[in-house]
Amino acid sequence: PKYPAQAAGLDFAVNCLPAQAVGGDYYNYWQGSGGAFHFVLGDVSGKGIAAALLMARIQATLNGLVARRELSLENVMGELSLLVLEGSMPERYTTLILGTYEPSRRRLCVVNAGHVPPVLITGGQVVRLEAGGFPAGLLPDSQYESNNVSIEPGDLLVCVSDGVSEAMNSEEQSWAEDAITAIAIDAAASADEAAAVSERLVQGAHAFPAGAPQHDDMTVMVLRFTQ
Repeated sequence: PKYPAQAAGLDFAVNCLPAQAVGGDYYNYWQGSGGAFHFVLGDVSGKGIAAALLMARIQATLNGLVARRELSLENVMGELSLLVLEGSMPERYTTLILGTYEPSRRRLCVVNAGHVPPVLITGGQVVRLEAGGFPAGLLPDSQYESNNVSIEPGDLLVCVSDGVSEAMNSEEQSWAEDAITAIAIDAAASADEAAAVSERLVQGAHAFPAGAPQHDDMTVMVLRFTQ
C-alpha cells in the first residue's frame, strides 16, 4: 500500500523482507465501509516470479470480493480459493490470513487458510487464531470458519509468515512460534508501539540463523489496539 494504515484506535505496522529479488509473501490493508479496517497476509508456495504472479492475481480479486458486503469473510476466502485453484498449476496454492477489525464494535474477525496462526494477546491471555481451513487453491469446494473476538484496549495481534516462525540456523533448527509468542506477551505488557514490536520480531528472526542465509520470505504484521 502507498499510504500508512489508519483506523480508529489502531496502531499498525508491517515489515516484509523477500528472500530473493522477487518474493512470494504478500500483504495489504485498506479501509472498508463504516470505518472497518481490512488486512491480509499471504504466502504463496514456491518463490520467485511464478509466486509473485499468483500473488498479483490474488491482489487483483481480493479487494473486490471484500467490497461485496453480502459476503462474509468465510465466503470471501472460499471464492478466492476457487479462483486460485482454477487459475494456477496444481502445485500452486497460498496460505492466507484475512481479517477485519470494526472499531465501532471492537470486533475482530480473522479467517486462517492454512497459515501460521496469528497470536492475539488479550486480557493477558494468549489466543491462537487457528480457525479457518485449508490453504487457498489446494482443494476444491474448500469451506472456511472464522475466529471472532471482542477486543479490549491494550490487546495485541501478531501475524507472521513462516519465513519468520521457521527461520533456520545452520543446524536446521527453527526459531519456532514459541519465541514469537514470548515477544508478543512482553510487548503487550509493555504497551510497545506496533512498529517497535514488528522490528523486534524481524531482528529476532534474523539473529537466530547466526549467519545462515535467509531461506524464505519474512513478513511481520502487528496490530495494537489502543482504545
